[in-house]
This record gives sequence, structure tokens and C-alpha cells, in this order.
Amino acid sequence: MDWTYKENFDLIENLKIVSCIKDGKLVHYRIYPAEGYVLWIPTLDEYEYDDEGNLILDENGEPVLIRRYYTQGGATALPTYDFVANPNKYQAVRIEEVTA
Repeated sequence: MDWTYKENFDLIENLKIVSCIKDGKLVHYRIYPAEGYVLWIPTLDEYEYDDEGNLILDENGEPVLIRRYYTQGGATALPTYDFVANPNKYQAVRIEEVTA
């Protein structure tokens, strides 16, 4: 088995996207925040639910957010992931914005 890795910093601002290639075939991507940033994955944010499992909405009809999903450890994506459409909404957030 021969693994190679190609880094790309141009797909999503302040995120390093690493193509993980095994024997010439793209297997998956690894996504890491740039220095001074964390990776925010909004599709993994935690929201408040009632006892019946229904999403609780605020006075504006927006879901009540409990906590945002931030990580410094990174994430993985399938080789078919569309970084232009970015369906998981990966983005970098400055660390000081998270800890403020």
C-alpha cells in the first residue's frame, strides 16, 4: 500500500484540506483549521428538544442553540464531497471568537 497526501489551502478559507490517496485513488479528505482557528461544523451543532423529541424554537422561529460544534482536531469527508457547495458548511472561526 502506498499512501500519498496532497494539501490544499484554497478550497475553504483558513482550512487545510488534505487529499488522502491510497495506491493512486482518492480515499478521503482530512480537514484541519489553520493556526489560530478552530473548525466549525454547523451541521453538528446541538439544539434544544422537548420531551417528545420536537425541536424547540425561539420567538423568531429559530431553533434554540445549546452549543456550536467546534474542533481543533479536524474532520474527514468522503472523496465525493463537494467543497464548492459545502453541504456540511465547514468553516474556520478564530479561536478568540470561540473563547470570548
